[in-house]
Amino acid sequence: MPSSSVPPARGYRLFGLTVLVVEDESDSRELLTQLLKERGATCIAAATGYKAFDEFTCRRPDIVVSDLWMPDGDGFELIRRIRALPPEQGGLTPAIAVSAGVNTERALMAGYHAMLSKPLDPDRVVEIVEQFLGVDTDSTESAPSSTPWTVSAPSRGTLLLTLSGYVGASHARAVVGALLDQLEWPTEIIVDCRRLTGFSPAVASIAHQMAWAKRHQVRRVRILGGPASARWVATALCTMLGIDCAVEE
Repeated sequence: MPSSSVPPARGYRLFGLTVLVVEDESDSRELLTQLLKERGATCIAAATGYKAFDEFTCRRPDIVVSDLWMPDGDGFELIRRIRALPPEQGGLTPAIAVSAGVNTERALMAGYHAMLSKPLDPDRVVEIVEQFLGVDTDSTESAPSSTPWTVSAPSRGTLLLTLSGYVGASHARAVVGALLDQLEWPTEIIVDCRRLTGFSPAVASIAHQMAWAKRHQVRRVRILGGPASARWVATALCTMLGIDCAVEE
């Protein structure tokens, strides 16, 4: 049975999920593994990046949660090796970086989709993993009926995506789907983030997986304004997809 610290309504929200937990500190590794298991996940634990990659190729997980600074292959090398794999071998696997240092931009550019800072907040860890599964749990998520995005085509070969307010995981799936439906020829996508206030940590992973097959139909992405975190995520996503990206603050 889950421990008394697990809210009953959310006790098994991660049931069926396989998580690769990578952490060289045994106490932290055990804490994170136990936390996810209590919510129903199956965990594969590894103490080094090299061991983690071996585990990844043998028992491909649904998501990776990895520390960044480790001996015998750090988290940066691990994610680069994963992203070098083709999709059918797990190259698009969702991945969350964990670190006590401020390495968010570097972690994203290396290939992680989101970043968690130590010390970890147990509820926040589970909340973020749930969002990668498509469960919108963030308290800042807009009401389901709201649509914080619009897509228009100001000219042939150009799509304008305007974002406002908070963009959740479900919003991300909808907007990426809308963009892909209009990619009939090589297109420049302009993303106006000037009214964006926040977004789900799962946005990059959702876009990475959904856009992969049509990435060659995007000539360039232009990012207009927005929070620094949004610009980092957009630039990192374009790098993972091999798309030219320009940021205009």
